[in-house]
Amino acid sequence: MIITVYYFGQIILNNEFKIKKLLKTWLIFLTAIILHTIIYLYTDGIIKTLLLCILYSLFLSLIFKTSYWKSSLMSIIYTLLMIIPDLLPLAGAIYIFNVSKDFCYENLTGSIISNICVCSIMIIFTYLLKKPLKVLMNYKLSENKKIVIISVLATIFTAIFFYKFATGYKMNQDVLI
Repeated sequence: MIITVYYFGQIILNNEFKIKKLLKTWLIFLTAIILHTIIYLYTDGIIKTLLLCILYSLFLSLIFKTSYWKSSLMSIIYTLLMIIPDLLPLAGAIYIFNVSKDFCYENLTGSIISNICVCSIMIIFTYLLKKPLKVLMNYKLSENKKIVIISVLATIFTAIFFYKFATGYKMNQDVLI
């Protein structure tokens, strides 16, 4: 997943890999991979999502030398966009290949094949949305601190509300999402 975060940042920011600081870059990659694995294994729910967003933000700011605000915005966009490639292989397995949901959750999700599919789809998805994402990243935010704080808090509370709603929601065969 860290590799897709790197490619996501590279596509949006038009940065090229710099050979001069290869050792530092590899140390950042290795540390991020270890932290990602620890967060993925030992946390769950909203804490996991928040810690991964913070990790992605720090990773992007260290690798691409961007501001923390810009890297935070990029990590939030990455996390939101990652939902689509994460659901596509699951939906394909369930609806196209008629595999049961229980089998998918027990055997496919979290496997190496599933992660390769998700990462590949995310890179393709990023290339397809390259132009709108660049426009979004070049957008100048308001300098008014009150507006920025209220906007960030509104976004956080909206995400928490939908997360709480989604965790209590039970799938039903009669409901289409």
